[in-house]
Amino acid sequence: MKNRFFVLSALLGMAFLLVSLPKNAGADSQDSTPVPEKFRAQITSVVKSYLEVKDALGHSDFEAASEAVGALEESINKLDASLLPEASRSDLKERMKILKENASGIKSASDIKAQREALLVLSEQLGYLGKQYGPLSLTLYRQFCPMAFGEGGQWLSDSREILNPYYGADMPKCGEVVETIEGVKK
Repeated sequence: MKNRFFVLSALLGMAFLLVSLPKNAGADSQDSTPVPEKFRAQITSVVKSYLEVKDALGHSDFEAASEAVGALEESINKLDASLLPEASRSDLKERMKILKENASGIKSASDIKAQREALLVLSEQLGYLGKQYGPLSLTLYRQFCPMAFGEGGQWLSDSREILNPYYGADMPKCGEVVETIEGVKK
């Protein structure tokens, strides 16, 4: 009888906790920060440059990825944090630092494996920025390969079709769409 009472009490407590939580508490998505269209255009430019690098790695093209990262670095450098509300600027600056480090890592990498490792971090950061400061002018698909890096790896694509940048020509279709980040409806 005591066990039933304990279980019932625990269940009621959890139910109360769930009902009292804010609607999206614990959800993976963040609320978008209101930002001017000019800043959204800058983020979109970064994402489009990223997609060129990602596609090059999807085709296992080390040289093309090394070349495409130049446009990515330029677009990252053009992000203007002053366009954002004061509370968001330090977060953006920290993320820009991470983006720059990993873009530079792709450019200076001696092999495609190192490029792919840097892309993983870029993908995580850009997924966050696209959701936080969107909607962007394009719809993005967060894709995931459970085999990448032993723990799985995600990337962004502007197509639902899988082109795995972590395995490239060896396993181009390994992965699945796990989230859609909706763009501006036209």
